[in-house]
Amino acid sequence: MKVKIIGDVHGMAGAHKILMDRNSVTLQLGDCGFKYDYLLKYDPLCHKVLAGNHDNYDELNKWAHNLGDYGNWNGIFFMRGAYSVDQKYRTIGINWWPNEELSYEDGIFAYELYKNTKPDYVVTHDCPDSIRDLLLKEDGPTEWGVVSTKTGDILEKMLEIHKPKIWIFGHWHRSKDFIYKGTRFICLNELETYTLET
Repeated sequence: MKVKIIGDVHGMAGAHKILMDRNSVTLQLGDCGFKYDYLLKYDPLCHKVLAGNHDNYDELNKWAHNLGDYGNWNGIFFMRGAYSVDQKYRTIGINWWPNEELSYEDGIFAYELYKNTKPDYVVTHDCPDSIRDLLLKEDGPTEWGVVSTKTGDILEKMLEIHKPKIWIFGHWHRSKDFIYKGTRFICLNELETYTLET
């Protein structure tokens, strides 16, 4: 099965619609935006959104297009969320939601599912801590610096127990494709795409 993986959208609905129109199956990696009405014309079985840290959880959770917190979809393991380093400049319920990261308990459940299924393909909004450190070492830190997060930590623990063939993520607004300890990591920039064949 071919799935077009789409990087952060950040409310650029027109561009997202073009990509969905051109591809029969898509998976958007998070930070889709805060309004989702435009998804109505698209089949929720074929076009999915994985929530990031800049998503409206009050709304997205109502839509069948929402992939969910974690799980397996068409042979792909997924886990949502990331930490917003700019949250102090945002407003709860307007452009920031406190549940942007999985709870500690849900993180354990996600870890156990990952350990038991040992997936070949992984998609997440954020990435493991070690991969974040590689990105920042190569390109230099972001304006926010380095922040340790629950999401990065649980993804790192997942990577330690099982190395998938391919791990695709967004969040960092960079275009990178590299091998690390046997796993191919692909970081997609905003609206960048990658065709994954499962």
